[in-house]
Amino acid sequence: MKKLTILLIAVLFSTMAVAQNFTEIKSSEIPKKATTYIKQNFPNFELGRAGKVDIKGTTKYAIVVDSRGRKSILVFDKTGNYLERVKKIDEISSEVKNAPKSTPPATKPPTNTDPPPQK
Repeated sequence: MKKLTILLIAVLFSTMAVAQNFTEIKSSEIPKKATTYIKQNFPNFELGRAGKVDIKGTTKYAIVVDSRGRKSILVFDKTGNYLERVKKIDEISSEVKNAPKSTPPATKPPTNTDPPPQK
């Protein structure tokens, strides 16, 4: 489950931009304004894992919240201002699970670089 959560957070931020730096953080490291927002707007939710991501020089926080097994990811800026609620984790995991499998690119057969035989 831990690996799935980390994978989903990574998928989330890879769709937004290429993450320069991702660090999992303790709940005590989440900006106070963000925790206040969660308590006021998601009173029945518990804080899950949280991460700090630097995307192209901009710091954002991704926080997993859980209410009776329904998990979502909330995104905040570096000062704790709410930015967005990402799809429920169940929806993201089903998208990942149902994503078309990529096929390896077609490769050319090796080219013979040996000199021609001498007569």
